[in-house]
Amino acid sequence: MNHVGVDVFDDAIVDATAERQSQAGLQVDLQENEGCCFARQNEAVTYAPDGTMWEWYRKVYDLDDFAGSEVAVDQRKEASACCTANSS
Repeated sequence: MNHVGVDVFDDAIVDATAERQSQAGLQVDLQENEGCCFARQNEAVTYAPDGTMWEWYRKVYDLDDFAGSEVAVDQRKEASACCTANSS
């Protein structure tokens, strides 16, 4: 397992999660309208001590293409890591 995602229904939950993690001393990457897999989402991303990525996210809307048509071919391999856990 290389990724854990928690799908939430409200941006307030994403923001509150980012705040709690930050107060706990974790580095948090708060992203807005980020293309990942086949969706645009708002997310709070952090990493566990073992390197596992954790994200709390709210899907904003679905995309027709993988990570949006603006994602270059050489970036798709890197971007696909966000979907690896969801594909099984």
